[in-house]
Amino acid sequence: IGQLTYSRAANENGDATFTVSGSDGDLSSEAAVVTLTVVPVNDAPSATIPTVTLVPVGTTLNPSLAGPMNFKSVATSADASKLAAVVDNGQVYVSTDSGANWTARESVRNWNSVAISTNGQVIAASVFRGKIYVSTDAGATWTPRESDRTWRSVSISTNGAVMAAVANGGQVYVSVDSGANWTARATSQLWNSIAVSADGSRMVASVYGGSLYTSADKGANWTSVASPRLWNSVASSPDGMKLVATEVAGSIWQSADGGTTWTANTAAGSRNWASVTMSADGSRLLAAVSGGKLYRSLDGGVSWKELGSNAAWASVAGSLDLKKAVVAVDGGAVSTTTDYNIPLTITVEEDSGAYAQAGFATGASAGPSN
Repeated sequence: IGQLTYSRAANENGDATFTVSGSDGDLSSEAAVVTLTVVPVNDAPSATIPTVTLVPVGTTLNPSLAGPMNFKSVATSADASKLAAVVDNGQVYVSTDSGANWTARESVRNWNSVAISTNGQVIAASVFRGKIYVSTDAGATWTPRESDRTWRSVSISTNGAVMAAVANGGQVYVSVDSGANWTARATSQLWNSIAVSADGSRMVASVYGGSLYTSADKGANWTSVASPRLWNSVASSPDGMKLVATEVAGSIWQSADGGTTWTANTAAGSRNWASVTMSADGSRLLAAVSGGKLYRSLDGGVSWKELGSNAAWASVAGSLDLKKAVVAVDGGAVSTTTDYNIPLTITVEEDSGAYAQAGFATGASAGPSN
């Protein structure tokens, strides 16, 4: 007895007809027509799920406020939806939609520093050889505060109640009533930058050619905590324990104990640092080099990525998680930058043709988002 085997071609289905006959070597039987019905196999479609690709803040710069203007300082609310920028021999610019649109506020002055509260309602801005101006309505109206001084930097607590400002060749000035009244603190030095903790209790300030100073009592008393260097920018975590300071033609310095000890970040290199900001937990840092590029760290400063192009970068600021930021060029423009994911593309491969077989996979739909 013979055996007949039929093998279907790939993806073949439906009726298959062929003719067979038997033979004993002498006589043959009549031919018989055989029809087989090939049922489609319910092969599961295969899909390749790519890995989500995160593009971190700083990688892509989105033009936001056109120039050229002499931008000196930028600031953001906690979520970076509210932004502020100041221009030397220009105005204060505010945005309430993450930089999509900007409105010029106040008069033309020598603005050089700006700070904004967590919700974006309270803004303080300083004028070199002028006053400190305070707004409590997101920049719509402004009130001049304190006296004409050589102001260099201003910082405020999350609710805007505590404000601190430094004057170059002057003192540190502190207000605990949203700028209504100010008290002179510390001694007269070449102060040039100051940062305030979330509740305003802790402060860090820098002196160009001098030391770094910290205060743990809302500016009442100050302690020298670093060697003399050409310090020019400081930043603080919300609790005031993680601090960052930059120097001209030098390093980025970090402290994890409220300024008691400082470590030079050699991985970032020696550069003409102009400005620095960091996330609330200190894991992310973004720094700008005057005449150089932007530098970003996603691991607390262990490693750094060079970003952007050479420019007169003047100021950087970001959201609490530093997944959004705003950067400014002196003599240039303001740009925004944010984390984003490259959209996923899923390729589904399945047998061709329309099948009516019950339970057969006919398509694929998106699963839960990452």
